[in-house]
Amino acid sequence: MYDIVGNQGERLTLHGLRHTYATVAIEAGADVKSVSDNLGHANTTITMDTYASATAEGKRRTSNLVDNVLNPGNGDVTMLDRAAGE
Repeated sequence: MYDIVGNQGERLTLHGLRHTYATVAIEAGADVKSVSDNLGHANTTITMDTYASATAEGKRRTSNLVDNVLNPGNGDVTMLDRAAGE
């Protein structure tokens, strides 16, 4: 078949494509309700709990947002979880 790799580094299956779609769309700024509707879910909880995955880039961006609020003008946090290898 096709050697397409998903957002978690595994060979992509049709079910994995749904996970990748949800994760990439939400990380790119799509609203969760629209992603949930596109996937045919009854509510956004299913989308967020089952399909959307946190990514290393998303975690870094979130850490930087909080750091910028708490320490304005300090620049970006390079990596808070180096021990985790992300």
